[in-house]
Amino acid sequence: MKKPKLYMFSISPSCQRVFATLANKGIEYDSVEIDISERARPEGFEKISPFGKVPLLEHNGRAILESANIIQYIDEVWPDPPMMPSDPMARAYARQWIQFADRELFDRDAQFVHVEPDRKRKLEICSDLFDSLRFLDRELNGKKALFLGDDLSLVDCMLAPTLANAPVWSDLTKDRKYETYENVKSYTDRLRRNPVLEQTVFCVPIEVYESFFKAVLVDGMTFPPKK
Repeated sequence: MKKPKLYMFSISPSCQRVFATLANKGIEYDSVEIDISERARPEGFEKISPFGKVPLLEHNGRAILESANIIQYIDEVWPDPPMMPSDPMARAYARQWIQFADRELFDRDAQFVHVEPDRKRKLEICSDLFDSLRFLDRELNGKKALFLGDDLSLVDCMLAPTLANAPVWSDLTKDRKYETYENVKSYTDRLRRNPVLEQTVFCVPIEVYESFFKAVLVDGMTFPPKK
C-alpha cells in the first residue's frame, strides 16, 4: 500500500491525534511541516487544503481533512490493531465521544486560539470548555483503564491532546473548575503513562504550551496574527 503523506504542525493538538493513531498502528508516512502560526502557507498547499488547515492526510492521490475524519480513515484502511469496537452499539458510543471531543472541547480551543480577537471573550470561551468537561468527568466515573478499556482507542487519541493542555489553561485563566474533575485528572494520568501517547502527545515540553497559551489567553493574541 502506498505510503501516506501527512501535512502537519508538530505541536498542534489536532495533529497529535493523527500522530498517535499512526504510531499505534506502526504506519510509516512522509511528513510536511506547515507552520500554522504564520499567515503565509507554502506555495501549492492551499490547492490541496482549501481551508489552509492541518492536519491533512494525502493518500492514493486524495486529500483527507479534519483530524477526526483522518483517524477514522486510518483505522479503516489499516485495521490492525483495531482502535474502534466491532460491535455497532459500542462503535456508536465511541463516535459519540469523538464528536464530543471535537465539538465541545477542540472547537472551543480553536476558537480562542485562531478566531476570537477579544481577550475577555477568549476567557469566556475557555470557561465554557471547562464547563463541558463536567460531562466527560461524569462519563469517566468508574473507568479504571483507558476510555474503552485496556487498549488505546480513537477516543483516547481525540481527547489526549486537549487534556494535556487543560492544566495550562486552568493556571493561566485562574479558572479552578478543572481542579474539581478528579475523574478527568486520573484519566489524563493514565493517558500520560501510555507509551504511544507518551511519545506523540505528552512529549512536548510543557513550557512550550505555557508560552504559547500565555500569548493567547493573557496577552490576547490570535494565531495566525490578525492583519
